[in-house]
Amino acid sequence: MGLLLIVVSSAVGSVPPWLLRSAVDGIRENAPLSRILLLAGGAPAIGQVAPGVAARKLAARQQILRKVPVAALCRGAARAAA
Repeated sequence: MGLLLIVVSSAVGSVPPWLLRSAVDGIRENAPLSRILLLAGGAPAIGQVAPGVAARKLAARQQILRKVPVAALCRGAARAAA
């Protein structure tokens, strides 16, 4: 579940720059104003989805950490440092 949320949040985070780039390209190519506004308006709309996905990702990480004993985490960190 956690990995799925990481993939989804990465995908959601990459969409607004793509939409804005498409809008700027449309301005350069004299595209219809309705298309430019649709693309430029989509970036903030997608931005509203990202906080919800991030909250779910955080909750999934917290569930995983609750299941793993702290001593096991410390042993793993010590092994990684050695």
